[in-house]
Amino acid sequence: MPGGTGPITLGSDPLVGEMGTIEIPNGVTLTNFVTMNNSGAMRSVGALGVFGGTCTITGTGRFYGGLTATDTLRLGNVSSALSGSPGTLAIIEGPGTVQTNVANDYQGDWRIDSGTLRIGHSGGFGPGTTPVVVNSGGTLIVESGTIARPILVNDLGLLTLGSNLTTSADIMLSHSGDPLSTSVLGGGVFQLMLDGGNFTVDHGSASTGSGFVGFSPTSTAGASLSDDATWNLSGSLSVGHEGQGALSVASGSDVSNSIAHIGSLAGSMGSATVSGSGSTWVSSGFLGVGYSGTGTLNIENGGSVSAASSFVAADPGSSGEVNITGTGSTWSVTGSPVIGEHGDGLMTLTAGGTVADSGAFIGRFADGVGHVTVSGADSIWTNSGALIVGSSGTGTLGVEAGGRVTSTGDCQIGSSAGSDGSVTVGGAGSTFESGDLYVGFQGGGALSVLAGATATAADSSIGGAQSPEGSVATISGVGSNWTSSGELAVGDGGDGSLNIAAGGNVASGSSTIGRLNVGNGSATVTGTGSTWTNSNLAVGYLGGHGELSVLDGAVVTGQQGSVGNSNGTGNAVISGAGSTWNIPGALSLGFNGAGTLLVDSGGNLSTSLVSLGFGSGSTATATLSGAGSIWTCGVFGMELGSEGANGTLNVLGGTLTCNGDITDGGAGISTLTLDGGAIDMQNHAIGGVMPIDMLSFRSGALKKCNADQQRRRTTKNVRRHSDPERAEFLHRSHSDRRRHAPCFKYNRVGHGCRRCDSGRIGRADGNRQDCRTCCEQWLCCARGFRWNSHTAKLIRAERKRIAHG
Repeated sequence: MPGGTGPITLGSDPLVGEMGTIEIPNGVTLTNFVTMNNSGAMRSVGALGVFGGTCTITGTGRFYGGLTATDTLRLGNVSSALSGSPGTLAIIEGPGTVQTNVANDYQGDWRIDSGTLRIGHSGGFGPGTTPVVVNSGGTLIVESGTIARPILVNDLGLLTLGSNLTTSADIMLSHSGDPLSTSVLGGGVFQLMLDGGNFTVDHGSASTGSGFVGFSPTSTAGASLSDDATWNLSGSLSVGHEGQGALSVASGSDVSNSIAHIGSLAGSMGSATVSGSGSTWVSSGFLGVGYSGTGTLNIENGGSVSAASSFVAADPGSSGEVNITGTGSTWSVTGSPVIGEHGDGLMTLTAGGTVADSGAFIGRFADGVGHVTVSGADSIWTNSGALIVGSSGTGTLGVEAGGRVTSTGDCQIGSSAGSDGSVTVGGAGSTFESGDLYVGFQGGGALSVLAGATATAADSSIGGAQSPEGSVATISGVGSNWTSSGELAVGDGGDGSLNIAAGGNVASGSSTIGRLNVGNGSATVTGTGSTWTNSNLAVGYLGGHGELSVLDGAVVTGQQGSVGNSNGTGNAVISGAGSTWNIPGALSLGFNGAGTLLVDSGGNLSTSLVSLGFGSGSTATATLSGAGSIWTCGVFGMELGSEGANGTLNVLGGTLTCNGDITDGGAGISTLTLDGGAIDMQNHAIGGVMPIDMLSFRSGALKKCNADQQRRRTTKNVRRHSDPERAEFLHRSHSDRRRHAPCFKYNRVGHGCRRCDSGRIGRADGNRQDCRTCCEQWLCCARGFRWNSHTAKLIRAERKRIAHG
């Protein structure tokens, strides 16, 4: 029809063309009014037919794109429009394309059964509220602008979305057949911006460029996939861009994109849930949960999410949360996820969920706060690299109710200066495993292993690198175990403390308490069943200061031990019934340092060899006191005051059993005091070639002291001491010692009087009067040293000085 004027009505009785169809040849524009009633139709018969007037649809009007797939019928120009009342139906059929270029007031239904409907204007659908339906064989192309009407794509229908497209209504892609043959697709380079409504893919597939769910600040939108549906984005996906957005991936469906944000910009709120076995969300790049806004990611019931890298609460003021729950639910990150980079981040792993990554940060920067909880049997977080809890900010990790966290790399709890990190492992079956473990590297750190939980590490440090905040490790409760297969340093250049209580157990290799010049460490092992087993324990080492307390029935065992070693200062206390420090090898106090030891109130110390003071300026003091206290020394005995050191042994209570000699180490000052309790020498000697410098027996009992093992006094020995009588006493013969042992036993030095074996009391003042009923060779003087006939000529001058009957 070449052209004309006036209205044209297409009805059941065709007025123009057959079957009520108006044909518009190529290049011809129909500019007047057309009313399509019932099954009236309009089509192009060339490459391009243009209708430029007003078309009113009152029935089931049909639009045919053309006789071939390349023909186009363009509906509308700058002055034309489509119109129709609600309930009317415009049907797109034919192999060609029908295109709308302008806004219209059509309120009826759209249905695309075959061919293509191309919308080139944001108002091209009209203001109706019913869905635009795309059936199998039909194609809907929305080029740009805003979609204000819902779109339903069924079966093999095709939806192509144009550049910078915004939708404020629902878009639903549905397929009832085999999802593998679904061809519900979109434009792979274009953006889908949802300002409202829902984008739904049900048993179908969609392909777009970038996608925004909740695009504008005031918008609320959702996207959901179910029943093996897929959504492939060549670009990014933002759930809650500036507004509120939600994403649901369920029932074996899949979403893939380059990068993704949940809660992208400040003020936004986004949530995503991936649920069900086989449901996946893959980000080939970055995934941010609460990037600048608020975001939540839920992975449940076997769902899976993976990304190259991930941040939870990335920017200042942001808030992010990731929840992984249920057997088979997984979150995989190729790189190192950050929980709380600058904002407040949370991750919970429960009920058999798993997380795998190459390392992780919890509380990365100074304003970042991160919290992670791993709970339940088979809930596992695996880090193939380093785990940093409190990098420069605040980080907490809780492992409970059978959960498990592993890190094949280092774990730093409180990494940088000003940081604060905490790891708590609680409950039977709960496990924390790492490579080298630093509790307070440069910041403040805390490790707690409680109620039957287990922690393992290679080398371990508590309070390292001059950490000023102080760090602490607590192992408490029956069955609670911490194993450090390598070194364990408490106060490793900073302030650190180790508490083992209520049946907790620690096993370590070589261990130190207070290491390096500014190291300040303390370890307290308390309570029946509490143990610390190590290969070597140094209390105060390399200039550090250490404190060891073994209390109330606890046990510490180590092959070697030292207190105050290599310019260090140390103090050790073993106190309370059953409290034990068992050292099969050597114990050194004040080995080029300063050390003190107290065994008290029923404590028990067992050693093979004891050195009290070694090296110029070193000091060592060991004290045994209290009823029931026991110190057992092995066959190598004790050496006091070696190489210019001061070594002091005080026995004020309890029993010291020595299976070797007690000797002076030479070139130092040695002091031995017995004032209560007992020394049982097991037929070994006190003294030797180098006698004890200051020997004081005030009260108590000396048992089985064997003089046969002592060397006879020499002139050199006598002249070495300012008091020759004292030297003679230390080197008396075995026979004389046996004869005069009773007097020695009751001798009380320096005050009061003494009783000899005859029962007679002699004076003990400065006049040095003797007890004449004793043997002539016994001198009862204030110093209490014995007269020995074998060496009388050596001390003849002293005999003249002393009045002796």
